[in-house]
Order: sequence, then C-alpha cells, then structure tokens
Amino acid sequence: EVKDASMLYAVAPVSSNSEGDSDTNTGSVIPDVSDNSSAIVNASIKKAAQSKAPAAVGPKKEGTVRIGAIIKTGAVGSGIAAADLANAVQNALGQHVKGTKVEIVPIEAKLSTAQAEEARQKECDYVLQATASHKKGGGGFGGFGKMLSSVAPVMGVGGVAGHIAASTIITAASLSGSMKNKDEVTLDLAVSPAGGTNQVLAQQFKAKAKGDGDDIISAVVEQAAAAIVHSVGK
Repeated sequence: EVKDASMLYAVAPVSSNSEGDSDTNTGSVIPDVSDNSSAIVNASIKKAAQSKAPAAVGPKKEGTVRIGAIIKTGAVGSGIAAADLANAVQNALGQHVKGTKVEIVPIEAKLSTAQAEEARQKECDYVLQATASHKKGGGGFGGFGKMLSSVAPVMGVGGVAGHIAASTIITAASLSGSMKNKDEVTLDLAVSPAGGTNQVLAQQFKAKAKGDGDDIISAVVEQAAAAIVHSVGK
C-alpha cells in the first residue's frame, strides 16, 4: 500500500537473471530462448523430412508373394478428392489380401525407372498398376472433380500413395460418407512380374452405390483383391 505516486515508483527493480537479459525499463526478466528456438526449428525440419521419406518395408517373409502397388486416379467427381480416393484404394487393397500369401507394399517413386528400382529394393515379385476413377450418379464427371484429379499426386502407398495427410489415414470406410446414390467407382488394374512386361492380370472392376454413404470402394477393391490372389497367390 502506498500513500502517493512518488512511493509507487520507488519500488526497487527486479534483479537480472543470469540466464536471461533484463529489461532496464520494467525490471522484468526476458529469458534467452535462442537455444529453445533452434531446437524447435530443427525438430520441425526433421519431422518434415521424415514425413516425406518412403515407407519402410521389412524383408519379405519366406513363401510370401510381394506386390508393389502404384495407384493413380483418373477422373473424379465433385465431393471426392483424387488423392483421398487413391489412398483409400491402396489401404483397402492391403487389408483385403491379409491372411493370404500376397503382400502389397507401396511404390512411391514417380518415374518409371525409379519405380522399377524401388520394386527391386523392396523385393517385389510383381508390380501392380491401378487407376481409380469416381463417377457421380447424376451423370458425368464433375468439372471441379476433373481439376482435382489432374493435379493430384500419384500414390505410391499412401499414400499407399504419394499423398497422405500426416495425422489422418484415409480408408474406404471413412471416404464412403462422401458417396452418393448411384455414384460409381471404377478400378482399372494390371499386374506384371517385377522387371517384366507380360501381364498376368489385366481387368476392370466396377461398383455402383445403392444409396448415400454406400462403401463402394471396398466393394470394388474386394473384387480386385480376389482376382489378384487367384492370379499370383496360389
């Protein structure tokens, strides 16, 4: 408690902290955050680099048929992001072949020569090339959707493919909420031996929504997975 203004300003200044710089006008201590700032920046750079690194794949198990998946998108109707569609297909393929001899891993390289080398490094027996498309039930592909598909990155998983949100995994089930009645998903698929050109499977699969929210991505991927296992997983 003070009796007048002169006594208010007579308060002694706070002493300087040896670990920070003192503000001589207010007596408050300004901490030295240069070290902390550098640590935060370095951690952010490291995290960004890790998020762009190819997905790690362990050694192939004996008796396993490993397929490297390269998934692209064709035309995509409005309401569905092309990259999300590719990611959902990639993830669904991996889920549907579980419990079989077939294992699906992502190929994330963009150039064909680099894709071949990545498939070799990941011990792939086959390479799967797939193009997923989405058609609106109202007839035709939305103009906005076409724009999205033209700029969407090619997946390699996750990805499965070249574009996967850092904190979100896109699945067929999570994307089904964007599907509307009579929407259609098409998956054009070709499987060839790694390093070869002779196709062991070349087929188109389709599924049409019977109502809003119908999971037609899982439906079309289930067909494709069954054909893949039948062709190379015996």
